[in-house]
Amino acid sequence: MRRKLVTVAGLGIVAGVGAVWLAAHQPPDRPTEPGPLLTLLVGASLLGCGLASWRARPANRLGPVMILTAFAWFASQLSEASEPWVYTLGSAIQYVWVVGLIYLLLSFPSGRLAGRLDRWLMGAVGGLFVLQLLAMFEGNKAGLRCASCPNNLLQVIHANPQAMHLLGLERLLGGLVLTAIIVVVVRRWVRAGAAERRAVAPVLVTGCASFIALIWTVTFDLLGDPLSALPATVWF
Repeated sequence: MRRKLVTVAGLGIVAGVGAVWLAAHQPPDRPTEPGPLLTLLVGASLLGCGLASWRARPANRLGPVMILTAFAWFASQLSEASEPWVYTLGSAIQYVWVVGLIYLLLSFPSGRLAGRLDRWLMGAVGGLFVLQLLAMFEGNKAGLRCASCPNNLLQVIHANPQAMHLLGLERLLGGLVLTAIIVVVVRRWVRAGAAERRAVAPVLVTGCASFIALIWTVTFDLLGDPLSALPATVWF
């Protein structure tokens, strides 16, 4: 186990250095969110906590899932690469880390999904990536991201407007799924005993805060700045 942990830690350091380098070395017109500092902070936190959890409880899935989520987080920065095939791969897996984060939130602290509802929610999240891939089959460069981005090698037809509609649908459905997950987790916390509430509270607060930030980003992408639109828009 010690050799395995050291190997994974070494690979994680290599992946983290590569991700931070990609985040820090982009032209001004390339989108670079998250930046190098946030890339390092989130990835290192997931990797360190995952290694510690795996060492303390090898039979629990939480440790390995956190480690895989850290690698997925670092891999999302491949979308900042200049090589077309690396850029295409990075764009296709850019949000896979969200799947790991959702699994951690739904399965904490046992490391296993509690029932059918959890599995349906995980399946819904996985289905969103089908829309991502369909958009990549239709869209390329400026239509999806930026004018200076490399070629999207998955594109088979030239239909950027349709690709943008698919991405908008993905963001909208993603926001609804994340909202449902927050409701499910909060309800479980309310119904839990006092000791379980104290144990789950840090993960609950951190996970829900992350999902609220993602929902805010979805709203911003679809409708513009929500605060500036409030006087003229009715929000449901």
